[in-house]
Amino acid sequence: MPQENDSEILVVEDKPAEMDYAVELLEQKGIKSNRATTLVEGLRILKEKPHIPIVLTDVMYPVGEKIKDEFQRNVFYFALGYGLVSAGIALGALSKEIEDYAILVADGIADENPSGIVLGLYAMKQGKLPVFISSHEHHGSRTDGLVSLCRLGVFREDLFIEGINPKTGKKNWEKAVDDVAKGLKDKVYLNGLVRSMQDGEKAVRKGRGISALTELLAIPNRIDRLFNI
Repeated sequence: MPQENDSEILVVEDKPAEMDYAVELLEQKGIKSNRATTLVEGLRILKEKPHIPIVLTDVMYPVGEKIKDEFQRNVFYFALGYGLVSAGIALGALSKEIEDYAILVADGIADENPSGIVLGLYAMKQGKLPVFISSHEHHGSRTDGLVSLCRLGVFREDLFIEGINPKTGKKNWEKAVDDVAKGLKDKVYLNGLVRSMQDGEKAVRKGRGISALTELLAIPNRIDRLFNI
């Protein structure tokens, strides 16, 4: 059977059944998957394979490595938590639930972290396209911070695939894989999406001055200081 392409991408998902299903769908389209289950694993793969053009990532999964430097650790979690609060405030859409959750993230004691946001920012700044997938059924409103970043123009809301496919009982990987395949087949389209995100991120940084939100957007610049990758 002819393959649609021979490209490869990074897939980050910490639930084995979801990962296996996603990889199977990608293989059917001739797309090779590099698997990761944590933020640090994903970052290492992107370092090792800088040619990867697309990152298909869950939103909530483990960081995967303790940040040894206490100051850098505090800055990382403060920026990640309060950056989400700042994004919600900027849109006038900060719920009590997301505020309470973000405070736990900022204190470094949340039971799950929005690691996909960090990986997405890093990928986008490296010229790669982040495609997000999650489900409100699993995480409630905790993914609202990503929605806020999309609506501010940092990411694209049409590339945040949310919800459960009732036919499979899994996340809507079918839609996500179709989006990935479209980007791999049309490099002009892919590069245009990445540039729009980069421009949106620059506009947010320019308009917000020094704030928790701009500290969140600056996390990719500290990756080498934060993690051993």
